[in-house]
Amino acid sequence: MSDLSDAFRLQGLGCERLGSPFYGRLLSLAAEDLEAGGPTGALMAPWSGATGPEIFADAAHLRLLGGLHDLALSGDDPVLSATFPKPDRETDVAAAWEAAKTAMVAHHDRSSQGAARGVSTVPCPVLSACPGKPDK
Repeated sequence: MSDLSDAFRLQGLGCERLGSPFYGRLLSLAAEDLEAGGPTGALMAPWSGATGPEIFADAAHLRLLGGLHDLALSGDDPVLSATFPKPDRETDVAAAWEAAKTAMVAHHDRSSQGAARGVSTVPCPVLSACPGKPDK
């Protein structure tokens, strides 16, 4: 385990306990993916050597969730959009996670725009560009 995967798990527990089980489970799956060398690791590379406090200060795990949420709500990734929770249907977290991993790869260039460490004062999720993002 690394500080990064530990931080993802800890934030996931917080999400679950505060009423967001979907995001809690996504973060747990992201922690497993980090340890397995999956696409989460490439996206979170700027934090690979960071300490737990640095990861939390930069809100790395929340940037990931915010970016996935943005891709889902914007419709920029229709497959991911189709798997995210909606009031009128059951949520399949496993399907959402598979779509999220695919989205991390498919939207990696866009993803990387917000992944710079040390810019924690800029509210810019990992998978979505900052306000004023370039046209797609």
